[in-house]
Amino acid sequence: MQDEAVLGWVRRIGEKAPWVTSVCTGSLILGAAGLLRGYRATSHWAWRDYLKLFGAEPGGAGRVRP
Repeated sequence: MQDEAVLGWVRRIGEKAPWVTSVCTGSLILGAAGLLRGYRATSHWAWRDYLKLFGAEPGGAGRVRP
């Protein structure tokens, strides 16, 4: 989450993709890349509240759809 080169790549690819998904704490990578602002997202329960730091609305367990 602190490697700007990786985040830049994720951001560039994610902005062009019709769907962007992740598994577990991968949502934190998407958030750090700026791809979750304004979206509901979820993660492992221990890290879910960190999504707020990236402008996402933490959802409940399981899959979250916009």
